[in-house]
Amino acid sequence: MSAHLARQSAIVFKWAGACGLLAATALSCGKSHDTNPSSEKGGTGGSSGHAGSSGRAGSSGHAGSGGRTSTSEAGGAGESGSGAAGGTGAATSGGSAGTGGGATGGTGGTSGVAGTSGEAGQGGEAAGAGAGGESGSPNACASDGAACDGGLCSGGKCVGSVVIEGTTDLTQGPLTAGRACAESPEFAVLSLTATSATLGSAPASDCLAAGDEVLLINLQGGGGQTTNIGNWELLTIRDLSADTVSFTTPKQRTYGAGADSDDGIGSGVDDQKVALVRVPHFGALTIPAGQTLTSAAWDGSTGGVVALRAVTLDVAGTLSASSLGYRGGRWSTDSSECTENVGTEAGESIGGLGGQTTSHNAGGPGGLGAGSGLRFVDDTPICASAGHSAPGEPGINPNSRTPGEPGAAYGANDGSRLTLGSGAAGNITCSDVDTGPGLKAVNAGVAGGIVFLLVDTLTVEPAGGISATPIDASRDVSASGGYIFIRGNDLSVGDQRVTAMGGVAHSGSSPTAGQSNQSSPGYIVLQSGNAVEGTTNPAANVIP
Repeated sequence: MSAHLARQSAIVFKWAGACGLLAATALSCGKSHDTNPSSEKGGTGGSSGHAGSSGRAGSSGHAGSGGRTSTSEAGGAGESGSGAAGGTGAATSGGSAGTGGGATGGTGGTSGVAGTSGEAGQGGEAAGAGAGGESGSPNACASDGAACDGGLCSGGKCVGSVVIEGTTDLTQGPLTAGRACAESPEFAVLSLTATSATLGSAPASDCLAAGDEVLLINLQGGGGQTTNIGNWELLTIRDLSADTVSFTTPKQRTYGAGADSDDGIGSGVDDQKVALVRVPHFGALTIPAGQTLTSAAWDGSTGGVVALRAVTLDVAGTLSASSLGYRGGRWSTDSSECTENVGTEAGESIGGLGGQTTSHNAGGPGGLGAGSGLRFVDDTPICASAGHSAPGEPGINPNSRTPGEPGAAYGANDGSRLTLGSGAAGNITCSDVDTGPGLKAVNAGVAGGIVFLLVDTLTVEPAGGISATPIDASRDVSASGGYIFIRGNDLSVGDQRVTAMGGVAHSGSSPTAGQSNQSSPGYIVLQSGNAVEGTTNPAANVIP
């Protein structure tokens, strides 16, 4: 039995880091937050969260055309203006500065409240929301978490509270009052400039609007080009014109086929698959016991991402990206003779779909070699398993067929790249209705997807769970775990209730009875400036 089957318990972590010690700023430090944990920061605030003295805030806190305060430039490399920071990065008078020195705030009035919770883009540029934060509006919010008409304050906006009922897909319908479109529609990106994206189709209705927060992410490469896979950042929409979306600030990362390039983005087999995902905002979001919140599965262009922002998130049910990731390779099917098979496909991974090969496809394990005159009823191989944070494991009982290679490791454990788990290799089957041998799509071995949560307070109840662990196939194949990234102020994750483990390939025949192998876990990254309570599986990387 594989050593992975023990699914070793993660250690208990209680990290209480000081504000500003590492690259990514903590939500409780009163500064704008860089979405890239590895980017370099400048000056740090004192222990009370007050702004550095070298920054000068604009006298009125009103936003300029790009969502920055028109007269404010921080003196240091990302130091705040003269206002003391609020609980989640909102400045009381001057407006917090982004890491590049521009004050946040979109349309903040005299209160200087930071837009979109003071979040910076991946390169450190603040993504100030334009709507809902003006001084004097009926639902003007002075501080995050404060009650307002119909909800709670978040980033200068009054956002509604929601209780999930049944199984709810964020890409399929509205949850908040007054919205017609789905909460988190996802759009394929065909091209990018520094400040805009051309989408595969024009957004309908209110699917996207000025002031919306969006996640820009490269989900898959093509033609062997995977340099920018997993790159992501948060941006705010300035305006829309047909299929073109403009942003309030320039993007900071690249998403094309080569390093430092946005070339090669599109919908073709060899193109980079880049998506724009709306990040819905909620006040108090509750997932009761027995209820599930999820999103659309990866379809080769978009999907696989569960993304949201909430002031409070209580999970007594399930928040799931299980089996939303890369897909399994096709199987070989034969007639009822069950003696012939063609070579099966490797699992899908960061470079695209797998071909008929025993070689691994990045994290996707290689398929089985062809066989002839080799009866396989009750004598099927267990395929090699998929990789993600670690390589996969070898296959078992190839039954005179060439076994595939285990999947390779890929991705990053610091939140700088968000990657889907890899799909399983194809196995062999037969039936009275198939004529074979030939390839057949089998809905088995789909990997874990991506969970992306921005919260002030998270509570995972004893029976609740957040999962990027794939559902186990019925036999002989498995897929790897996905990626969970959670940024918050107060995070209580329960006792191994947050998981991104790899799937297990269970034996489907007598020669391998009781044997199995397991695909690689994915990644869990928790970003907070306060103590994080609980355990995860695999063990989380906790960053400030």
